[in-house]
Amino acid sequence: MTNITFSKVQKRFHKKLVLDIPDFQAESGEIFSIVGGNGAGKSTFIKLLAGIFLQDKGEVRVHGVSNRSKKIHSLVKFVLESGQGLYSYLTAMENLQYFLGLNGIALSHIKSEVDVLCDQLAFTPYKDTLVSELSQGNRQKLTLILALV
Repeated sequence: MTNITFSKVQKRFHKKLVLDIPDFQAESGEIFSIVGGNGAGKSTFIKLLAGIFLQDKGEVRVHGVSNRSKKIHSLVKFVLESGQGLYSYLTAMENLQYFLGLNGIALSHIKSEVDVLCDQLAFTPYKDTLVSELSQGNRQKLTLILALV
């Protein structure tokens, strides 16, 4: 079953064409990567997929749901790998608790899963550290943990 489709998609910023995808499909269980230089449209692709940006032309669907539908936000979740989407004045665990709460998940219900991921990524010593005090690498680990849970 096709889970992701881009059909005749174009996106422009300030009248400049930044993304032009005639046809793209990803099947259930398929793994793919998005590769390209700076300005190639990698982030724009992801933001279209998540419904954060909307295309100027064409159609984007995830599990048959248009990225223009509000329902897309319940189907597609992502975090920025740079750690820029985290709240610097909160601890790592407070950030996890906040973002899980936005998705209707109580940290207490998945604490054992979070603990396992923290151990696997050597992040356990940093769980109660303010994000502003984390290294870039540990911010990236935190966003990975958030994405996985």
